[in-house]
This record gives sequence, structure tokens and C-alpha cells, in this order.
Amino acid sequence: MAHRQKVYRIAKGIGIALLLVAACDLFPRIRPIGSVFAGLLAVCAAPFLYGLYRNAVRADSGVSALMANPWVHWEFTPAEWQAVADVQFPERAKPFTWKRQWPVGLTIVTTGTAGAWIFGGSPPVILGAFVFFLLFPFGCNWLFGRDMRVQHRRMMAAPAEVWLGPDGLLLGDQFTPWVSSEFGLLRATVGSTAPARLVLRFRVYSNLVYSSQPYIHRSIPLPPSAGRDLELLQQRLSATCPKAQIALA
Repeated sequence: MAHRQKVYRIAKGIGIALLLVAACDLFPRIRPIGSVFAGLLAVCAAPFLYGLYRNAVRADSGVSALMANPWVHWEFTPAEWQAVADVQFPERAKPFTWKRQWPVGLTIVTTGTAGAWIFGGSPPVILGAFVFFLLFPFGCNWLFGRDMRVQHRRMMAAPAEVWLGPDGLLLGDQFTPWVSSEFGLLRATVGSTAPARLVLRFRVYSNLVYSSQPYIHRSIPLPPSAGRDLELLQQRLSATCPKAQIALA
């Protein structure tokens, strides 16, 4: 249920946003801009939430199957787990920067401002729309950073355990499948620098948290007795992900 609960929180946030946008129609001078944008948001949100919920159901099922039949199960000290959390959820990461994603930002600002003008907004309304959509990406960055901090705290509160099995990787309460519509394992190696780490590189196809990153990495400290586990992982991952580069043993 953990992954589905995240979708429920997102749906709640979108619902509140819909109500706030629609409430703009209470001001006669900007009517019906609020209801139009609320309708557009609802149309876009419906398939988005459906996809999230479908992936969440698969993830919850994968976690249950993984914990019932793991290949490898490791436990960590609080200090080791702190280092893992710092890597997985960097609190200063920003999904949007004008330098990297200016076409997206320009499209948002242009579309929002043009929409206010097309629907007969007065000059102050058009200017307000311009400022709102200009600041919108920065608001997304703030929300993303806040989510990273929340995820970091949540991971620190999760069991300091790693499970690897046929369905994927469970890092604390964070599940990453080997192959899915969101992720695909590309490479599994052992880091060359101390301390020894299992480094997994995934391709990101479609995922809300990592939408701005084409790849993500899972870096996991290896326990002293991980030799046999690595041999087992070499065999199982090679069979499960034949197109991935597996170099563990």
C-alpha cells in the first residue's frame, strides 16, 4: 500500500489545486479563466493519475513478491544508512533550470500568458498570468526540493535494509523494478573506490520524482560477506536482464 498512498497524496494535492484555480471565477473580471484552466488541469491530471496508480499497484505487488522470495537481503548500520540516503535523495537537487530546460519554461510562460489574453483578460490579468507562469518553474523546484527532504527523512525512518530479487531492488521502502514502464536496469558493477559498493544504473523512462534525469543510480555499501551474494547476483541479473551490463563477479 505504500506506493498507492503516495498516489493518494498527489491526487489530494491536485484536487486542492483544481479548487483554488476554479475559485478564481469568483472574481468577475477574470471569469471564466479559472474554470477553463481548472478544466484543462483536470483533463491532463486524469490520465496522469491513472498511470501513477497503475505503476503503484505493480510496485506494491513487486515489493510483496520480493520480500517473500529474495535473492539477497542486507542490513546496515545507522551511519551506513545515512550515507545511502544522502546519495539517493540529494536535498539540493533541482529538476528545472532555465539553462537546461528553457524551451519548456518558455512554452509554459507563452501558453499561460496567451491563454489569459485569448479569454479576454484585462492588462493586469495578463500581466499577472505572465508573472505567475514565469515563477511557476521555480515553484516546482521548491516543491521538488521539499519532496527530496521528505523522502530523505522517510528513508532514514525506513528499515536499514536492502532486498534484491526477481522483481527488483527494495532500498529501505523505495522499490525500483529491474524492468518496467518507469525504469530499466542498464548496468550493475562494483565501485572501484573504497568502501566497496554495488552500483546499479537505471534508465528512466517515465517517473515523477526523476522526470528531469535520463538515468538514476543506486549506490549500496557492500557488507564484508558479500562475495557469494555478488556471484549469485551476477547469475540472476544476467538471466533477468540479458541486455544489461552485469559485472559483479
